[in-house]
Formats: sequence, structure tokens, C-alpha cells
Amino acid sequence: MNSENASNISAQANSNHHFIEPRSSVHFRLALYIIVFLFSFLGNSIVIRAIFRLSGRKPLGYILVTNLGIAELGNTSLFTFNAAYEELGRNWIFGRFLCKIVLPLQIICFAAVGYTLASIAVYRWIMIAAPLSSRAISKIKAKFLILSTWAIGVAAALPALIKIDLVKDKTLKKTYCQEVWASQVHLHIYTIIYMTLVIFTPTVIIVLSYSMIALKLKQHIVNTKKKAKKDEWDTLVTSFSSTDLKGTDFRTMRLDKNEKPAHKLYALPMSVDVKRGNKTANHKGQSFELKPKASTQADTATSTEGRSEAKIIELENDLLKMIYIIVFISVICYLPIQIIFIMYEFALSTVEAWRYVNIVTRYSMWLTLLPSALHPLCYGTMSKFYAKVFSKVISCRK
Repeated sequence: MNSENASNISAQANSNHHFIEPRSSVHFRLALYIIVFLFSFLGNSIVIRAIFRLSGRKPLGYILVTNLGIAELGNTSLFTFNAAYEELGRNWIFGRFLCKIVLPLQIICFAAVGYTLASIAVYRWIMIAAPLSSRAISKIKAKFLILSTWAIGVAAALPALIKIDLVKDKTLKKTYCQEVWASQVHLHIYTIIYMTLVIFTPTVIIVLSYSMIALKLKQHIVNTKKKAKKDEWDTLVTSFSSTDLKGTDFRTMRLDKNEKPAHKLYALPMSVDVKRGNKTANHKGQSFELKPKASTQADTATSTEGRSEAKIIELENDLLKMIYIIVFISVICYLPIQIIFIMYEFALSTVEAWRYVNIVTRYSMWLTLLPSALHPLCYGTMSKFYAKVFSKVISCRK
């Protein structure tokens, strides 16, 4: 949807004899497309492969990142058709079948990216607000969440799948791949539905999630400061109280007959001799053996489960600490084309009057692909787990 509207903007700009882009700029942008595609293809392929290196239960955060990698890889691969269509004269040479499926599949992948980022944001909030609840997410719930990110995209893409087709221009001897609607009213209705489902809803979820995270962290900082002041005061009171007990010999203290100790903490008399090597203690001629508690199968299973849970928590923390930069990159790179897209739909005259709309639109289209190349780099440099996987793949080690 975005790429087609961007194409229409460029067409309007060309027809009104706006700024003509130099060929050197076109060649430069094509080189950028190739670089982004290579980094995206290699990086996301490694990210998708990495999940299979985790044994046992897969942390939900890593499942979501893998889903994001699949969606971004699909989006980058499909966008090569649109890039060729745009940059080489807007003449569709790939046939009717690809015309029918490329744009709908792009919408599906784009929606999956947005809702996966939204799911990661919500999961990050749950990890901070209710850590125990995040551990209770079952495999069925995780699968349902992943399928939902794609199902919403399918719903948004169905109208485009029905309406898109080849349109031949006999005068210019060109073939266009575009949506054909009965009226502009129908197009605007679909545009509003598309924007609500694919753009606004995940954006609102992300903003709300990170706003609540910010409030939670602010509250945590305030509580930490209060606790630090209380601990400082308790330490001061304890230091003053301890000065009153100086010179007291606790070994000669005796309790009255009916007096009970203040704490359930008893020290052995000074005559007790403990021998750690023999694991025995002698007291007034009597001896007894200190035997360790027998380990049961249940204890072993509990210990193994505890270690597995601790590993999952460590992996989650390692991943989620860099989620902020992942979302930030996506927002910055997707924002320009969305602004142009909205202006095109609701302020067409303003867009047409702008001299540089053509070149800005095309670079904004390239910018939407940049996160798919930058995200794997972030994983490989900011996550210990992914850094090890990238290192092994680059050095050709198993």
C-alpha cells in the first residue's frame, strides 16, 4: 500500500515537471538498496537460525525477535520488485501473478513487523511490572501471539489482493501494477482501515507500553531513594545503640530462669570443638555425626528446573535491554514515508505543490528498509547470545 501510494506521488511529481533527480542520485540509491538487501538477508538469516541453537524451552523474547527477523527478511525481499519498478521507469515487467501477490505479501510482512514490535513492547512492560506473570506464558499463548501478528496483516491485505491488477498504457507503452477501485470513496475507506490496522494501532500500543515502562522506572527510582534514606537512618540508629553495649562480655551473660531469648539464634559454648574433616562435634565427652541431607530425585529435578529458569531469565534480560534501540530505529525510519503517505491521502494539493516530493519520497522508501539491516547488527553487538552466534557463523564454526 505504501509503496504504491509512493509510486503515485512520484508519478504526480514527474507529470508536473517538478525537480528532476540526477542520474548519479539514482545510481547512489540503487547501491544503497543493494547494501541494505545484503545486510538484511545475511543478518536476518543468522537471527532466524540462532533460535535453533537454544536447547529446551525457548524464551518468548527470542521467539518474537525471530518472528521480526522473518517479517523483515520477507519485506526486504519483496521490496526489490518495487524498487526495480520505481527506479527503472515504472514499467512492471514481472507478470500478472507477481503483480497480484507482491503488494499483498508486503502488507502482511509490514503488519507483522509492526505488531511484533508492539508485542515486544508489551512483553517488556510485563517483564518489569509483573515478572512472575511473564514466566506463565504457555507455548499455546506464544503461538497464538505469533499467528496474530500475521493474521492482522492478512486481513489488511485481502482488499489489495482483490483490487490490484495490471493496467496497460498504450500511449506510453508501459504496464502498471496498481489497485483499481470503483471510486475514490472506496479507496479512502480502505486507506483509513489500512492505516488504523497496520500503522496507528501498533504505534499506539508501543507508545503506551513504553510510557508505562517509563512511569514504572521513575517510580522504582523514587522507591530506591526512599529505601536508601531509610537504610542510612537504620544504620545510624544501630551505630548509636551499639555504643551502649561496649565492654559487655556476652560469653558470661546468663538468662534468668523464666527469661526467653530475644532471637532464635544460639551460639555453641566456647568449649565445643568442631572438626570439619570428620564432620563430628565433641561436647562434654559426647560425640555426634553431622550427616548431609540425602539428595532425592525430586530435589534434583527442582534444581535442574531452577537452573533452566535462571538461564531463561538471563537470556531474556540480555535481549530486552536493547529493545529500546530496536524500536527507536524502526520509528525513526518508518516515520517519514508515513507522513508523506498521510499527506498524499488527505492533502494532495500540498504534496503536488512541493518541488522535491519525488526525490524525498524515493529516499524515504529506501529508509523503510534500513531497520531490517540495522536490527541484526544491534543483536550481534548488544546481545551476548547473538554475538556468539554471529561470531561462529562468520568464523565458519559450528
